[in-house]
Amino acid sequence: MTERIPFSSNTEFESFLESMDAFFGIPKCEIEYFHISNTLCDGKDITVFDLLLYDHHPPCPHCQCINPSIHGYRTSRVNHSILAGRNAEIYFKRRRYLCPKCGKTFSEDNPFVIRKGKISLETVVNILDDLKKPEVTYTSVARRYKVSPSTVVQIFDTHVDMQRLTLSEYICIDENYAFKDDRSSYICVLLDFKSQEAIDILPNRYKSDLIRYFKSIPMKEREGVKAVSMDMYPIYRDVVRECFSPKTLCVIDRFHLIKEFTTQVDRVRISAQRKAQRERSQYQDKVKELKDRPDFQSQAVQEEYRKISAKLNDASDRYYLLKKFASWMIYKQFDDPVFEINALRKYNSHFQRHLNMYEIRGMLFKVEPLLEEASQFRGLLTELYTYTSPSEGSEFFDSLLSLFKESKAAPIRHFGGTMRRWRTEILNSLIVVERFYEVQPDGDVNIRDRRLHNGVIERKNKQIKILKNVANGYTNFPRFRCRALYVLRNDPAYSLDPVYLTKAIPKEQKND
Repeated sequence: MTERIPFSSNTEFESFLESMDAFFGIPKCEIEYFHISNTLCDGKDITVFDLLLYDHHPPCPHCQCINPSIHGYRTSRVNHSILAGRNAEIYFKRRRYLCPKCGKTFSEDNPFVIRKGKISLETVVNILDDLKKPEVTYTSVARRYKVSPSTVVQIFDTHVDMQRLTLSEYICIDENYAFKDDRSSYICVLLDFKSQEAIDILPNRYKSDLIRYFKSIPMKEREGVKAVSMDMYPIYRDVVRECFSPKTLCVIDRFHLIKEFTTQVDRVRISAQRKAQRERSQYQDKVKELKDRPDFQSQAVQEEYRKISAKLNDASDRYYLLKKFASWMIYKQFDDPVFEINALRKYNSHFQRHLNMYEIRGMLFKVEPLLEEASQFRGLLTELYTYTSPSEGSEFFDSLLSLFKESKAAPIRHFGGTMRRWRTEILNSLIVVERFYEVQPDGDVNIRDRRLHNGVIERKNKQIKILKNVANGYTNFPRFRCRALYVLRNDPAYSLDPVYLTKAIPKEQKND
């Protein structure tokens, strides 16, 4: 049962009527009759827009007769739910025309929908615009526009189809833990380094599948790729060597190289910290045991107590320095202003005296000399990227490699082996691919060199993870790939007509 409840006054909609073009997608001057009312239908409060457009006497689509007569009226019901938090419908009173020449009837065009649809074009456009945001789900969009989630999915499937972009001169490749199926837990993301546009997303990073994918691309297009930036995943290097031109360079991203070095240094730091923690716990137990002895006041026990207490204090100091300062101090440059020798001293409650960071760093490196070595190596590794070509940096790289191999810490020697295996690719990361000139307010010009790296793709990976997390995962890869590319690209296009096929997986394939 439907009951019409008219509004008490339409004056509150006057300003709204002035923006009719934006709301309905048609000019206000095209509307002959307009009325707004509330309708209670099945317990739902629906805002109803009754509309009648001016008669433009359209020609007969069959014989092109220009004088059809009005044969009658039919009301088309259109879901126009673009009012936030409200159900809204358009009751469009459409004219039915009769052609006096051929005797056939035809209906007035419906400007609110596409191809006899029941949802307005404005609603479809708003749904597709909202789906460009990674934090938005199909369900949240459906709730906002008062449609079902399956309707939103159908709109997305039939209006959006993201195709692969042409390979660019410099591309980035990286994996992302975003879609899990029976074969792989990782997807592979391809990105244009300069434009930062997502080229494509692949369902896994298996060597055979990557080779098959790239070889399906015309060789002329692959020959245009000058360099590929990647992490230290050997399969990527093998694929580039097999599928691309011999002139295409493999580049190890600086971020991943520094990250690998940091991982190895952290092993040194954590090992020293755990050793100090174990010793502290052992000495604490011995001190407690001595205090519980009945002859605790005897001279021999007191002497042993003083020795154990001294060792406990030493282990506590080492653990305190390693726990509180080592995790960040070893990654700072030696000449960082925070380590100014004459910096202001602050009271340290653990040591019960005033200290500055220069003095604390000296104490830290004294208790664990390997961390001083690691900190120096960190600075030298950063210095490598002051060179702008492989030929310039090769000599410094080889000297740095020798230092890593002679390190007293096994994890750092292991990192030296990694650098040796990826020598060519690391040196390729020194190549400058772009140069920027920045004019400062005082008139000076700064020259900035830009190297190929994977930092841009890491930012995109964050958006993909947001997309996955808010949806609690996807089970349909074609739809996930399309939605991810739709979110990642700067200005994704979609069709106003539902021309694409659904991406739903057939039931027989699900059962398989």
